[in-house]
Amino acid sequence: MRANVLGARLVDVVRRGTVAGALYDLGEYPGLIEAGAHERVPGLVLDIADDAALQRLDRYEGVDDGIYRRQLTRVTLDSGGEVEAWVYVYARSVEARRRVAQWPE
Repeated sequence: MRANVLGARLVDVVRRGTVAGALYDLGEYPGLIEAGAHERVPGLVLDIADDAALQRLDRYEGVDDGIYRRQLTRVTLDSGGEVEAWVYVYARSVEARRRVAQWPE
């Protein structure tokens, strides 16, 4: 599957997998927070075209504004094995936010 990310070159959806964490409903988008290894959040592993596209994604996700922080994490692949990938971790309080199992619900 291919997708256009923020006007950047195309990216490839490479695999499906899960990361350790918990997911919260922030309204129009979800927020992943760190949690124990036994708590898993499903998602997609993307192959982003270049560093410029990754920087645009950082701006979109609000990294400079302290909304999210990008961090390298281990992804357990649905097909077996693990890879390291960047994830955006919500950097603000989730107090009074509803926890969800996946996004979209």
